[in-house]
Amino acid sequence: ISMGGNISFLNVALARQLSITNIFIGSKRHLSSGDFSAHLTLLPTREEHNVVMKMSPSLTEPTRLAQQGKFLRAQLQCKASDKVYLIAIGGDGAGYRYDKKSCEQLAQLMIKISKNENCKWLLTTSRRTGVKIEQALQALIPSHLLLDSVWWGSSPRKVMDAYLGLANRIFISIDSMSMLSEAIASGKPTLLLQPDSAAPSKRYQQTLKRYCQAKYCAIHQLSDALIPPFYSSSTPLQVAREDLLDQLSPLLENIANQAHVTNRHPDIHLLTWS
Repeated sequence: ISMGGNISFLNVALARQLSITNIFIGSKRHLSSGDFSAHLTLLPTREEHNVVMKMSPSLTEPTRLAQQGKFLRAQLQCKASDKVYLIAIGGDGAGYRYDKKSCEQLAQLMIKISKNENCKWLLTTSRRTGVKIEQALQALIPSHLLLDSVWWGSSPRKVMDAYLGLANRIFISIDSMSMLSEAIASGKPTLLLQPDSAAPSKRYQQTLKRYCQAKYCAIHQLSDALIPPFYSSSTPLQVAREDLLDQLSPLLENIANQAHVTNRHPDIHLLTWS
């Protein structure tokens, strides 16, 4: 079982060498869906063995997030009644670009929401944010609005799980499919923040459109004055998971039957890339 184009060829090679079933999640690059026992994608390839998912898979587990969020709440001495929102900022990528104007818009959004809803913020940047954008944000965002913050360029900390667990609502930049998938998988109301400079690929746009139509999240253009309504993604996500299991169950049953016939155990190999 593997995820990500970097090891798609290794997945196929090992499956053929070991004569075992292989499952792959993601873009097939120059391969065919038929090279895998099951090829899981968000958009159909219209090829054999393709399983179309409603939602990108994630290692995010809401129960684990809740535990880490509870611990962080105690650390930060938050009351259960306190409103805590998370803003997670990525950087240039997937056709989106951030500049000084984007930073000003992000800061104004946070100030406006804090004033209207009396909330505090958890803020984290990422490896892709860059020192220039971080410094601009630090100069624009009033420090008293921040309950806790991570500026990755100067002092990196892995806090996403705890932040997702504590936050009541999630604001996340739209430039990373993995980041926004984590946010949606938390089951918390999620808003994707889009800068004015946006030229995503057609596939990226199609995926975002599907997520919004399914009410997993909503998109907010940073230059817009009005903020769209939030959706809680917990119920749609459960439906998406059940749908995927319904598609995979016959496949997994077939794998087990084949292993029984050949008197072999269906060993599971999880491939990772570092």
